[in-house]
Amino acid sequence: MKNISLPTLYLGMILLVAAVVPGYSTTYTVQVGNYFFNPQTITNVNPGDTIHWVWVTGTHTTTSTTIPAGAATWDEPITSSSPTYDYIPTVPGTYNYKCTPHRSEERRVGKECRSRW
Repeated sequence: MKNISLPTLYLGMILLVAAVVPGYSTTYTVQVGNYFFNPQTITNVNPGDTIHWVWVTGTHTTTSTTIPAGAATWDEPITSSSPTYDYIPTVPGTYNYKCTPHRSEERRVGKECRSRW
């Protein structure tokens, strides 16, 4: 029978645990209301994190505008009947999004209902 050294045994256990334990991810919550996303900007989002939009008031969307190549686009309602939406970025980069119903209206009042991370 072959003897296994203690350091080799420890290394094997560490590798086994690293392969089984999932990595950590962060969930960022964005409140959606009349003419606002709160927060407006989220920094340090990593692939695998979750962006969680939550309805506060009104009828809105979260709609991707410019996103990194290879990332999935989205266009989802945020309303009292669809109060949340989750998006998990898979590609590093800057993601810009807007509220489609308020896009033209915001031009008139000089406000923008858009955000980024």
